[in-house]
Amino acid sequence: MKAIVITGHGDASVLASVELPLPTLQPGEVLVRIRAAAVNPADVKWRAGMFAAFAPVSFPHILGYDIAGEVIESQSEEQGVAPGARVFGMLDPFRKGGYAEYAAMPADHLSLIPHGLDYPHGSDRGGGYRPYGGGRAGKAGSLSRADH
Repeated sequence: MKAIVITGHGDASVLASVELPLPTLQPGEVLVRIRAAAVNPADVKWRAGMFAAFAPVSFPHILGYDIAGEVIESQSEEQGVAPGARVFGMLDPFRKGGYAEYAAMPADHLSLIPHGLDYPHGSDRGGGYRPYGGGRAGKAGSLSRADH
């Protein structure tokens, strides 16, 4: 898969486009084909090395928290996350991985994208947002185009 990684800490010059293997799913996770990713302010801080003293990362490292996409494969029994489901969510803050074509993440970190909302608007919902449905994929919450 294609991914944008950081090769070290620094300015935008440490970003690089690379080919990496697909993520390996753990029990309870789904593989999401990422259709849109939002740039979270924390991504810039990770790239700059602001968290390096207490949360070091290895390089190359894929940044990106907030994603929207389509479930491709599931190792989860969570309702609503079957292959083909249109989802959005926030990736683990230490694992990250949103600046790639695919990401593995716990199914309960996802919500369904409501009908009528496109992928870019869905990816913008990940940053700390929890829908009224409690953040579970089977409950789409009350988002609509009017909510953004």
